[in-house]
Order: sequence, then C-alpha cells, then structure tokens
Amino acid sequence: MSCLLGCVDVVACLSQAELQQLPLSDSQRIESESSHVFLCQNPRKLVLPLEMAGQHKLWRFPRKEAKRALSGLRSLEPIIPNHPTDFLGAFPR
Repeated sequence: MSCLLGCVDVVACLSQAELQQLPLSDSQRIESESSHVFLCQNPRKLVLPLEMAGQHKLWRFPRKEAKRALSGLRSLEPIIPNHPTDFLGAFPR
C-alpha cells in the first residue's frame, strides 16, 4: 500500500535549457538530470498520511479525498533555515 504524505504548489515546468537561465543556487540547478523539471514551492504535510492504492507520479485525485486531505495539511519549515524557495521571484514579469 502507498500513502499520500502532503502536497506542494507546482509553479512551472521547465526544460533544462530554461532552468539554466534562472538565477538559482547550484544545488537547485543540478538537482535533476531529467529533460524537464517541475519547480515546486510551499510544501505542506498531512497530519495523517492518506492510504492510496499504488498511485505514483501524476494522477487525478478524487474530489472527495481532496476535501478530506485539505483539512489535514500543515505548513513545513524550510529545510535550510533562511533559504526560502520562492521560484515566482525568479521569473521576469
């Protein structure tokens, strides 16, 4: 059995070439060798993980389950103190 631990906000999906143009730290820049990467921010964890039937990657989350999960989300402290992950500021307006 698998479980859902929380969620993040997906800010953008970029090619490696686009990623290399952003003013990111070296660790953020080399984190993935995939041809495209998701930039995610605002991580939140569930107070109680939800059991899920073997789903991984991207899938449709049933609305009923989503409503139940939203009430159990809690914000997380940054992994690296004083190092916010605000990718929206990296995009030209």
